[in-house]
Amino acid sequence: MSTSSVTATSAGRDWSASPLEAGPLLAAAEETAGLSDWGDDPTFRVGLDRLLASVEAMKAGPRLRPVVAPHVIDLLATRLRLADDARRHPDVLQGRIVRPLIVTGMPRSHAQS
Repeated sequence: MSTSSVTATSAGRDWSASPLEAGPLLAAAEETAGLSDWGDDPTFRVGLDRLLASVEAMKAGPRLRPVVAPHVIDLLATRLRLADDARRHPDVLQGRIVRPLIVTGMPRSHAQS
C-alpha cells in the first residue's frame, strides 16, 4: 500500500483535463514527498517520457490520465525518497549482496506474508 495521499486531483490539478507531461507530474511528486533532489542519474526521465507518450497515444488517454497520474506520482515520490536515503546513508550503497533471496508468487497471493 502506498504511503502517499495521491489522488486523481492531487496538487489541485484535474489530471483528466490536459495531456500528461513530465513537468507537472515531477512537481506533484516533489510536493508529495517534500523533496526535490532527483539525484545524479536523470535517465529515469527516458522511461517516464515514453510511458507518458504511450498513454497519450491511446484513444482512451483522457480516461486513463486520472488513473495513471496518481500511480506515476507515487512512483516518482518513491524515487525521491530513495535518492534522499542514498544521500543521507551512502554506506548502504557500498554493501555487498552475496546471496540474494528472491521471493515470487502469484499476484495478490500474499507471498510476502
